[in-house]
Amino acid sequence: MIYFVLNFGRTDGGSGVTNLIPTWYKQLSTNKSIEIQLYKCHKMASIFEIELDTYITGKDHGGIKFSVGLFHFNFSFNFYDHRHWDYENKHWVE
Repeated sequence: MIYFVLNFGRTDGGSGVTNLIPTWYKQLSTNKSIEIQLYKCHKMASIFEIELDTYITGKDHGGIKFSVGLFHFNFSFNFYDHRHWDYENKHWVE
């Protein structure tokens, strides 16, 4: 499992977002979906940021997430599971 973030600039986050295109969402199966977003932050959070998260299990809504941001603009791809993770018993909650 990989979690990688490279961020240049501030890390205090934005104060809201505006979608530049409607969020594209497709449910692939009972538990899996894909989501693609292109949006603009109202407050610039960083000059440049790239994030890769491949924690498929072991957390709520586990899956593969890739996002890249440049100034106010951000692109995000998310392939994820709808279920929540039972941290005590280490399996999906059905």
